[in-house]
Amino acid sequence: MQQLLALMHWKPETLTCARWLIRVIIFNISVALPALVALDPSLDVNQYAHTAWTAKNGFSLGNIYAMAQTPDGYLWLGGEFGLFRFDGVRYAHWQPPAGRDLPGKPYALLVTRDGTLWIGTFAGLATWADGKLNHYPELDGLTVRSLLEDHEGTVWAGLSDSSSGAHAGRLCAMRNGRAQCFGADGAFGSFVSALYEDDSGTLWAGAESGVWRWRPGPPRRYAIPGMQVSALGKTDDGRVLFAMLRGGLKQVVDNNLQTYPIRDPINPNRLLTDRELNSNKLLQDRNGGLWLGTRDRGLIHLHRGQTDTFATPDGLSGDTTCSLFEDREGDVWVATTQGLDRFRELPVTTISVKQRFFSNDTNSVIAAADESIWVGTQDGLARWKNGQIAFLLRSSGLPSNAAQSLFQDDRGHIWVFTSGGLAYSKGGRFVAVRGIPSEEGYSITGDKGGSVWISGNRGLSHMLGTRLVEHVSWSALGRRQQAKVVLADQGGVWISFLRDGGVVYLKDHQVRASYTAADGLGKGDVQSLQLDRDGALWAATEEGGLSRIKDGHVATLTTASGLPCDAIHFTAEDDDRSLWLYTACGLVRVKRAELAAWIADPKRRVEATLWGADDGVRLRPVSPDSYGPPAAKLTDGKLWFLTGEGIQVVDPHHLALNKLPPQVHIESVNADGKTYEIRPGMRLEAKVRDVWIGFTALSFVEPEKVHFKYKLEGQDSNWKEVINNREAHYSNLAPRVYRFRVIASNNTGVWNEAGDSLEFAIAPAFYQTIWFYGVCAVTFLALVWAAWQFRVHRLQRESRQLRDVIETIPAMAWTALPDGSNEFVNRRWLEYTGLSEQDTAGSGWQTAVHPDDLARHTEKWRSARVSGQLFEDEVRFRDAADGEYRWFLVRGVPLRDGRGKILKWYGIIADIEDRKRAEEERDRLRQLETDLAHINRVSVVGELAASIAHEVNQPLAGIVNNGSACLRFLARDVPDVQEVREAVRDIVRDGKRAGDVIARIRALTKRAPPPAEKLDLNETVREVLALIDAEMKRNSVMMQTRFRDDVFPVLGDRVQLQQVLLNLIMNGMEAMGGVSEGARQLVITTRNTDANHVQVTVQDSGTGLAAGMTTKIFEPFYSTKSAGMGMGLSICRSIIQSHGGRLWATNNDGAGASFHFVLPKYHGETSRAGIAGF
Repeated sequence: MQQLLALMHWKPETLTCARWLIRVIIFNISVALPALVALDPSLDVNQYAHTAWTAKNGFSLGNIYAMAQTPDGYLWLGGEFGLFRFDGVRYAHWQPPAGRDLPGKPYALLVTRDGTLWIGTFAGLATWADGKLNHYPELDGLTVRSLLEDHEGTVWAGLSDSSSGAHAGRLCAMRNGRAQCFGADGAFGSFVSALYEDDSGTLWAGAESGVWRWRPGPPRRYAIPGMQVSALGKTDDGRVLFAMLRGGLKQVVDNNLQTYPIRDPINPNRLLTDRELNSNKLLQDRNGGLWLGTRDRGLIHLHRGQTDTFATPDGLSGDTTCSLFEDREGDVWVATTQGLDRFRELPVTTISVKQRFFSNDTNSVIAAADESIWVGTQDGLARWKNGQIAFLLRSSGLPSNAAQSLFQDDRGHIWVFTSGGLAYSKGGRFVAVRGIPSEEGYSITGDKGGSVWISGNRGLSHMLGTRLVEHVSWSALGRRQQAKVVLADQGGVWISFLRDGGVVYLKDHQVRASYTAADGLGKGDVQSLQLDRDGALWAATEEGGLSRIKDGHVATLTTASGLPCDAIHFTAEDDDRSLWLYTACGLVRVKRAELAAWIADPKRRVEATLWGADDGVRLRPVSPDSYGPPAAKLTDGKLWFLTGEGIQVVDPHHLALNKLPPQVHIESVNADGKTYEIRPGMRLEAKVRDVWIGFTALSFVEPEKVHFKYKLEGQDSNWKEVINNREAHYSNLAPRVYRFRVIASNNTGVWNEAGDSLEFAIAPAFYQTIWFYGVCAVTFLALVWAAWQFRVHRLQRESRQLRDVIETIPAMAWTALPDGSNEFVNRRWLEYTGLSEQDTAGSGWQTAVHPDDLARHTEKWRSARVSGQLFEDEVRFRDAADGEYRWFLVRGVPLRDGRGKILKWYGIIADIEDRKRAEEERDRLRQLETDLAHINRVSVVGELAASIAHEVNQPLAGIVNNGSACLRFLARDVPDVQEVREAVRDIVRDGKRAGDVIARIRALTKRAPPPAEKLDLNETVREVLALIDAEMKRNSVMMQTRFRDDVFPVLGDRVQLQQVLLNLIMNGMEAMGGVSEGARQLVITTRNTDANHVQVTVQDSGTGLAAGMTTKIFEPFYSTKSAGMGMGLSICRSIIQSHGGRLWATNNDGAGASFHFVLPKYHGETSRAGIAGF
């Protein structure tokens, strides 16, 4: 055994190999006997969150010899490149006030209780407080190696002077701005390197000559021949410690210096020798941990007799320590020759191989009744109790070292399923249980009746004691895959399944309940089941959140309900009944009050707290383990859970939360590239365009998670929130006084509501000053007054012009009130009617109205006022000059306000006497034209008299002949009734034929034509052809029609259009009178010319028209016939034009001429408006 421990002898250069080797050694030793190793999961350095700033990420400040934190929260770094101020994100080189300088490069820093920063340099001492830099001239040229403030407020400095040779060490006390130094007699040797005041108020000084107990009482020296004191501190029990270069740690025991024992970090049974330690810095943190900085071996961390290390292989910036410091938030800072490191405590602690746990391949964990923690791993079974851990393997009776699932029954037996089978604890060893069909056991559960259920790869095994009483295959339950978790409840067992999903309750060989996503259960595999104290079952699903099953009702908590993510691996309940969820996005806590409110109203959102990777939680997208249980709770309240690599522990009662609000500072103001000094009432130059305000919040735990809210009063109406953005930008600010406010919260959301504020003003340009505004205002008012005067004069002039226009226009103008009473009439009215303004006012104007028009006109005027519509009427007014009445058109329109109410009526009265007379004359002429058209139709009919007579005589002759035949048929001895019936039918037919001819003639010669109607032009042409068929035969004219079946209907007067066709056909027959009979051909064509017009063409084969006659023939009283009146074609054109069409004539390419007319297509009732009548 001693040889094995010797192999564990720690050497930094073989640290990695040694850890690997010791794991192998422990594994082999534990085969024979359980091993006991001291382990405290919350104190190893590698269990802290670590951040390093090095030259690789732009941090290059050289060697940092000292660190301090002032009350304003800034971290001060002093070293070979000077003094820097650091906020966790940015560092700035500190510059003393103009005309003042530090005595030299900083080497020691101290912040006293009054907030003063003491700066010990290689060439003297200075203080910085309230913006003032003060020197201690008595110490100029001396190197200040250490600084200390004692309980009385006296500042002590340990000094050396390398320029004066030996015996230059001094110990100086600073009181009231003066320095009192000791050691001029050379008692300290060449330097005083370290100072410390213990709990009793004793001042200790480490010097070249030894360790001095300086006060109270007479000074006493402890000689340390051959060694050099590098730092002073104390042990957990308050004893003073001395760190020695190449001499280990020393302590005072019974007034003697003795070696302070430090255990080997790998082999705790061995103590490190003095030569193995080369410490140059010493720090005791607020939790009692002791940090040793070494010259070449990184960090050594001591606590409660334990030792652990942290060096460059672990991520430390460098192995040579320059200084150590703990800030007000509890972070430990380590300055090395290669950079700066920060360590902070995490809410979640990890236990793994790095903490000397023998395996990272963890499968299950339970908390036993004796306050021990059992952890099943692939490499064995671990039992943790009272800080000691025992590793149990096959030698302890386990069927195999690979422990899969764990369970403790009510009798205290620990059940473990290994890759080799099932076993339970008895008498300090494990006893194997044979006969279990499965090779893998995913979950074990049991009840108070002694039943134990095992979920295996081949089915569910039910045991009573150590006897297998039942085995149910998964296929018997209708499942293809094995179950993940089993949980006993009221004599039955809850089962959750892998890929098949869902949860079932099995009792007495029957499935009593089953829940799937269709019942509201979360989607995906159910990875964990938990029964709470209320009897509710919580099911953690991989895709659908956390489901709660109670009394047959399922409710699911998801991201829509407030969870940060839906992939839940497993759950645990703490002492306060808050629910902890290990999820894909981290560790989540939902407090009991939130759960109760959600249970009462599942639509309510819960407030959940999330701890992620930055808090020490290992994130897994899917459940890390196939076995269980994955979480356990000890009676001290700590929760232990598995993440697939080691163990993690969280203490809900003592969470490492940063409760200190960050201090907020406004650091800089830059306007258009010019930086301004921050001071009260600062004033920026005029016409600035871009203003940048820099600010910070001093929280070093996780500065990247610091939230800011800022607001520029006078510009912003609301707060603007940003994360780790430490600058605000504003453009084109108006000249005025502003107040910039900024507040911030730390990484856990604790806000500093007071924050910081800065009031500043932007100076106005000359054109933004009050006097300039005053001049502009006076100028503006003068311009407004001038413009107003100009406007008034212009309105007055326009009013006069308007009145002159109204008074002189050749019409009468008037205004009336809403009730219709007259308010104003112009001069034209007064002159015409002879009434005065007083006579016209009100309703006096009615005396000028013709008595026959008065009632109609006043009623129409009343209706217009009531309806508010445009008023228009024709009425006669008496002329005062001759007493005669003339016709006038009266028009009026209302003037309304914004709500539509009528304010006034405005109108004019126009003389229309001449128009009325013209209308009467036009009506008389229209009547004459109508009569002339009628005469024209009668004349045409007269020309057709012979043909008409023939048309009428032919049916009359038939009637006579058929009548005579009837008499003969009746005169027979036996009257031939059938023949009589046929003859009578012929008489009726011929009578109708004669009647039709007469009806057509009557319609054509009727004086008043019928109204316009929808017409088929093809049918209209056929009716005309039927009338003149005999005439064409008599004149040997061959008729040809070319009708299109799709010709559009038209709106027209049937008689007038027939008159046009009759005229054109008759003219065509007359034009062919001089040609041979065989060549007389008349062609009538109908067609659609476009989408809206129909054309009719009458084409003859006569002599044609002479040159220039195609337009002249349509003139009134022009005729090419010796006996004609010259009105036929003129009347035809007028008829076509009145129908909205056009009539024209053309010569044919061969013989004859063609007459064409075009009419608009029928468009319904809207077409009637286009027929003017003739």
